[in-house]
Order: sequence, then C-alpha cells, then structure tokens
Amino acid sequence: MSGSKLKVSVVLVLALTALGWLFVAAVRRGSPDRPIRLEWSVDTWEVYYPGWIAQYEQEHPEVKIDLRVMGSSATQKVYTMLVAGQLSDIVTSSQRNLLVENDAIESVPEARFDFSDVLPVCMAMARRPEGDMIYVPASLNLKPMVYMDKADLDEAGLGVEAFPDDFDGWLKAMKRLEKRDADGNLLRRPFHMKATFFAYGYPWILSRVEPRPGGQNSINDFLGDGRSRPLRFDVPEVMEGLRQWRRVFVGEDQVADGDLERIPGMKKDRYAGAAGGNWMEGELRVNAPQIQWVIIPPPRAADGRRWVHAQGGGWAVARQSRHKEAAWDFVRFLTSPRCQAEAYLAHGYLPARRSAWDLAIDQQRRQGVDATLRYYKVMMDAGVWDETDPTWKRIADEVIIRMLEGVASQTHPVAPAEAATRAQEEAANIVTGKR
Repeated sequence: MSGSKLKVSVVLVLALTALGWLFVAAVRRGSPDRPIRLEWSVDTWEVYYPGWIAQYEQEHPEVKIDLRVMGSSATQKVYTMLVAGQLSDIVTSSQRNLLVENDAIESVPEARFDFSDVLPVCMAMARRPEGDMIYVPASLNLKPMVYMDKADLDEAGLGVEAFPDDFDGWLKAMKRLEKRDADGNLLRRPFHMKATFFAYGYPWILSRVEPRPGGQNSINDFLGDGRSRPLRFDVPEVMEGLRQWRRVFVGEDQVADGDLERIPGMKKDRYAGAAGGNWMEGELRVNAPQIQWVIIPPPRAADGRRWVHAQGGGWAVARQSRHKEAAWDFVRFLTSPRCQAEAYLAHGYLPARRSAWDLAIDQQRRQGVDATLRYYKVMMDAGVWDETDPTWKRIADEVIIRMLEGVASQTHPVAPAEAATRAQEEAANIVTGKR
C-alpha cells in the first residue's frame, strides 16, 4: 500500500472513530429524536407527579421520564429489582438501609447542588456515618401531633392557643372531648391512634432518660455523654413516663384502629381528632374538606421538654443507572423549592428547604388559608430526634420500641419498672458494644 493510500486509510479510521464517539455521546446526552429514558420509582402515587414530569420533559425534550409506582411491598420489590440488575435510575430514600447495605446508590455529587437553605436536620439524615451524602433531601416528616376537629374543640370550650401542654392538663382537656349517651356508652373518643404506633412514646421517653439529651434540634448531642457512661432508662422519670403514655394511648376507652378508620371516624364524629404525622394534613384536605382542623402538639414532659421524631426523605441515583448525569439533573428538579412547596400544599409533606417553607406559607396566605406550617415550626424548634446515628437507630428499634410494646400489651403487659430495667440493660450493652 502506497504512503498516500495509507494516510487516507488512517484518516478514514480516525474520522469513523470520532463519529462513533460523537454518536455514543449523543445517545448518552439524548436528543428530541432519540431521548434518554429515565425510570423514576416511587412508593406511592401523588397527584402532582404527572405535572412535574410534563414540565421537566417540556424543559428537557431530550429526556423522557417513566414513572414506576411500587405500591404495597415496596421494599421487597426494590430488592427483587436490585438483584435482577433492574433498579430504577432514580429511587426513593425510604429504602435507604437496603440500598446502602448493597452499595446500590451513588454518593451525591455535592458540588452540583446548592444546600445553603436545607434544614440542618435534613442534611444530617441524608449522610452516612462515613460522611458522604446518599440522597438529596426533599422532605421532612414529624410525629407525633394530634389533628383536632375545631368544631369539637369549640363545643368543649377549648381553645387552640390556650390548650394545656402539661400532661395532667392535656389529659383532662382531652377527656372533655368525650361524648356519651344517656346510658354512659361512649359515642366519641378524644382522638384516634393507629394500632402499634409506638413512636408516640418517644417524646416522654427522650425527655426522661439520663443523662439528658443536650442541644436543640438533634438527639445526637446526647451521644457524647451516652458513650462515656451508660444511658439511664431505669430511673423513676422514665417509669412515670411509661405510665403516662399508657394512660393516653392505651387507655381503657381508647381503641387503636388502623389508618383507614381515622378520617372516616372523624367525619362520623366517632373521634374528635386523630394522632399522626404531618402527612395527615393532606389526607384531611382530600378526604374530609368539610372538617376545619387544628393541630394540638403532644404534652410536654415534667421538665418542660417536648421532643418530636423526625424522618427525612429524598431522592437518590442508582449505581446501576446508565444515565447518571441526566438522573442527577432530574433529582435537582425534584428537590427544587417549587416542587417541595407543591408537595406540602398538596399532601402535607414538609419541605426540606427553608425557601420552600416560605413559598408555601406565602401561597397559603394569598389563598386566605391559615399558614399551618407555623405549627410544625414550633415542634421543630423544641427539639428533634433525627436518628442519624446508627447507635440511636438500634436503641430506637431494639430498646425503646420493645419497652413500649411490653407496657402496651393487652395480653402480657410488662410493668413500667420492669420494662425500664430491661431497657437499661439492653441500651447499655448497645452503647458499650456488647451486643
């Protein structure tokens, strides 16, 4: 082969190679004619999802979003998809433990996001103990609080702002909301509680353990003392807290129904209210628009503390995704202040960004609606148990819940003193690494 022909051949090879790489790059970037397809998996359907997808696709014609609603048994479905190598490109953080244990999600490229107005508790929950961020915060859920029918409060002569927040006063006020017939049969209970929802016992327990949790807005400040000297659950304050909690949530007249009964029960006046997390706001708006509701926080502990249980949520990108750049861009859209504000206004999911709180409050005021977000802020300012530390996660799952279950048992109840003593032994073993 002559030198000129060889040169032509080399040029042709290089040109074809360059065209090939350009084609691959175009496919990866996508185009209106050959769009990238991203699968986005969610646990439950929300009414605003189609609008979000339509807007994003309009702004990014090179991308198409396929929504996958997991529904019931979401964790098992995610595990099956993971094993089969078919995990969605964008996944919810609700299965974070499963995804992290299997190294299935990417660390967040933090330099690509602006986290300046994200609530610190949401940032902390999005990180692993090693420090890397595993999802982008989108929401914050708080519990417990009680949503009350204002008409029932008015009937009982109870005002929202002056509602007692000490335990005895709170319980007496709730008893005034009962309604009985002439024979003494109970017609209306003060509030509905979901069966086995033991997270409502946290505020009392956390306010009474020794040494006391330190700073505000995080239970993790407690771990500095907790690791150097064992936690104290076996103290009189905790035992009294267990007795109080049982009187409120497992009283002889209190029926612990499931989730489906709470809204119909309020509509039929079987309950004056219902205990739940902030997501109940959306359920009431959609399923009981005729009820004018208000929020009653749980009572304070004896020393004036009031803690809430916080759980963050957000979106992550699967390691299996073939379009990670496009996936992260969609996550940026999903976690924008506008989307977070819409999620709150539609279903009561609290925003992770302060700017989204401002947007939602402003929109409520312009619509002449009471800005209920201020009630949640009162709860957050009191102190938040955020479960970011694995030690606290184990104590929650293996100690506090078991202690509350024992005290609440209708068949084999455990005395508060015995339950607190057992909890002390278990928590000490966890903190000192013996189990």
